[in-house]
Amino acid sequence: MANYITLTTSNSSLSKRFKALEMNTPLLRMDTFDFTLGGKTDKQAGPVIRQWKYLFRVPIDTAEGTEYGTYSDFATFFALGNANATPSDVITMTDHWGGTQHTFSVYFEGDAIPTPLTTQITGGNAWYTIPVSFLEKN
Repeated sequence: MANYITLTTSNSSLSKRFKALEMNTPLLRMDTFDFTLGGKTDKQAGPVIRQWKYLFRVPIDTAEGTEYGTYSDFATFFALGNANATPSDVITMTDHWGGTQHTFSVYFEGDAIPTPLTTQITGGNAWYTIPVSFLEKN
């Protein structure tokens, strides 16, 4: 079972693997609720969206091979924020968990807060964990 995912920019100019220590894939209901003047619930149905949550293990400087990403590579993907730019903010995520490969078009969601995994914060032995969240592009 592979423990990594591959991220690829929309124009394929950058493609890197990132080790995943944890994964979870909740389904999100995007319904909204309000209340009428009479006090009754007013529900507006929304779509169900798939979300992916990972805990990445990322080296700060030196990757395990050219196919694996560093913190700088991760920051490049995370900074993509313009839908009209090249590359755009849509990322191709290839999930290798479970021995089969699945590809999705996703957006980053929320914050990415790196936490040192080792006592070294720079250099070849410096690793960070980064919780990340993706939403499926509909």
